[in-house]
Amino acid sequence: PREHIIADALGGTLTTRRVARTCNQRAGGEIDYPLQSDWLIAHRMHLLGLAGRRPVVEAGVQGEPGATVGLGPDFKPKPRSGIDVGATEATIVASNEREVERLTDRLEKRLAAEGRSVSGPSTRREVPVEWVNVPVNIDGVTWLRATAKMTLGVMSLSQPDEWLDTPSARQLIGWLWDETPADEDGKPAFLFPRTPDQQEAELFPPPAHFILQMPMRDGRVGVSFNLFGEYIVGLPVEVLEPVSDTCWIMASGDPCREVSVGELAQEWAEKRIRDGNTPA
Repeated sequence: PREHIIADALGGTLTTRRVARTCNQRAGGEIDYPLQSDWLIAHRMHLLGLAGRRPVVEAGVQGEPGATVGLGPDFKPKPRSGIDVGATEATIVASNEREVERLTDRLEKRLAAEGRSVSGPSTRREVPVEWVNVPVNIDGVTWLRATAKMTLGVMSLSQPDEWLDTPSARQLIGWLWDETPADEDGKPAFLFPRTPDQQEAELFPPPAHFILQMPMRDGRVGVSFNLFGEYIVGLPVEVLEPVSDTCWIMASGDPCREVSVGELAQEWAEKRIRDGNTPA
């Protein structure tokens, strides 16, 4: 069956048929799904209205150790209500007056079941949520395995079966299925996305996906993936048959478009002239 080189769930439209069905199905659960669950990707998918769960992270309110908020893709904090019962004191965190009353009632019932009660003075204060500390984890192993999978897909468009015996191919296949991938020296291997620089942002505008294939001076090929025009990852690969510089563009609602990098640069220059950013 056709395998989407960038997952169909992300809006990828470039496909290859040189993938076994069992590998395709296994990769969907072990590689595609973890990438789609990554906060960067899940956040972007949510903003674009693509299918997927709404990404929420727990954030701490700066200066308030007992207060946390949920932070969604719109970056609007939603305070998390809760009760913290100590030996002699209890603290209620709530987002509004009604929630304070509900949690106070729950606290009194809880203490009554323990043979205790609320007594003594209490204080109440409002804490404005102005700054939050957001612990977002980006898994470099997930990104490496996903990039290895996508790179194998791109190579299947140009390389013969014998290419699978090259060191580059064996390394990519190893990373594909290894949950703890290692580099040539046996050290842990991982990959993190970077954001485009200003020129890249103009040349590869969001929210389209871009795959770039460029021959390198040492005979290898650099394959890079720009997901949603926001996150760039790439790997160098040795090849058996030469490849030309190629860019695949996957814009929402359009079929995959294949152009040379030179053609893409020419289009970008002409657009800058039309927009008045560059003198003719």
